[in-house]
Amino acid sequence: MDSPKGYKSVLKYYNSSSQEVRDFYQHLPKLIESFSFDIVISYLFSRLENAKYKIIYGGLVKIHRCESNLTKLMLKIGRILVRIFKKSLN
Repeated sequence: MDSPKGYKSVLKYYNSSSQEVRDFYQHLPKLIESFSFDIVISYLFSRLENAKYKIIYGGLVKIHRCESNLTKLMLKIGRILVRIFKKSLN
C-alpha cells in the first residue's frame, strides 16, 4: 500500500489494518478528526514508545530473569545498567 497523502488516506489505511493495530491505536480516528497532525504524530510516537518499554521489560524480566520492580524503576528513570541487572538475576 502506498503512503497516505492526507487525513482521509490515513483513516482508510488505519481501517484496513488488523484488529490488533486498530486496538493499539484506538484513539487515532478521533484525534485525526479533532486535532492537527502534530498532535496525531505525537500520539503515535507515544504509543510506540510505550510498546518499546513493554517489550524491553518483558525481555528483561522473562528472559533474563531480572527483578520486576527494579526493572520497572530503571525503565522509568531511563537507565538500563547491565551491572545492576546482573546483580538482580534470580
